[in-house]
Amino acid sequence: MLTELSFRVAGRDNVLCTFTQVHADAMIVINPLRSDPEARIERALYTVHADLDHARELVEGHFEGEYGEYDVVAEREDALTVEVPFRLPTVGDHGDPLHMALSALGADAFFLPLVVQEGYIHCTLVSASSEDTRAFVELTKQVNRFLDPEGFDLLNVGPWDPAPGRPEDLELTSRQQDVLQMAVALGYYSTPRETTLEELGEILDVSKAAVHKTLSAAENKVIKDAVGAR
Repeated sequence: MLTELSFRVAGRDNVLCTFTQVHADAMIVINPLRSDPEARIERALYTVHADLDHARELVEGHFEGEYGEYDVVAEREDALTVEVPFRLPTVGDHGDPLHMALSALGADAFFLPLVVQEGYIHCTLVSASSEDTRAFVELTKQVNRFLDPEGFDLLNVGPWDPAPGRPEDLELTSRQQDVLQMAVALGYYSTPRETTLEELGEILDVSKAAVHKTLSAAENKVIKDAVGAR
């Protein structure tokens, strides 16, 4: 089973994060260009979804100084796409978060487009190895020990669904769905258990009580749905 891992990184001095904080409706989608599974990512397509004047102001005012020379690939009424050298904020001594994740997950892992919104860079990768997935989760624990609470957040670990979406009639909140999926993926419901509420709380950067409360609410809905009780 393929496993999806999603996390976000705060880039307080990053021009993309600053731009999306100032322009709340803006979104920047980054498509890294990867020619060789073993090679580092050198270039990427950056699509700025915003008012075209604001997008031009960002690109023309900051991209050359931040990334070097850039090539305009496409320009539309509400989006501007450029190709530039790939660069993300670093996470302590671990390097940038995408290469950090790829080094832990292996060359066969693949990533979905990165999304920058409201000051955060959101990354999603898909791994074919449960062992490598656990290695990455352990790495995130180390990273969280020297970053502030909002610097690096692991958001979800669970089965990768190429057609995502939860059953509407189950009425799980997105948070309940994410925590439940992570608990299943990390073996909380295995026999014997492979993780604890304390460890889940450490990964999610919340208390043991908060994890228990979220899982209990989700379990209650799932069980009632299974027996036809509402």
